[in-house]
Amino acid sequence: RRSMIVCHCNSITQEALRKAISEGADDFFVYSEKSGIGDDCGTCFYAAHEMFERFLSDKQVQSRRSR
Repeated sequence: RRSMIVCHCNSITQEALRKAISEGADDFFVYSEKSGIGDDCGTCFYAAHEMFERFLSDKQVQSRRSR
C-alpha cells in the first residue's frame, strides 16, 4: 500500500508521521522543526498538523484500550 505524501517539498508521507509518533513524537511543532515539514512553501502545514494530531490521538486511544 502506498502512503500519501503530506509534504511534497520534503517528501514526508503519512507513514512518516505515524512512524515518528510510534517512536515517541508527541508535539507537532517539535516534529515540524526536526523534519522540515511546512518550512518551504508552507501549504501543507495546517493539514499536516491536523493529521499529526489525529494520528497521535488514535495512538493514545489504542494505548488506553490495550491496558
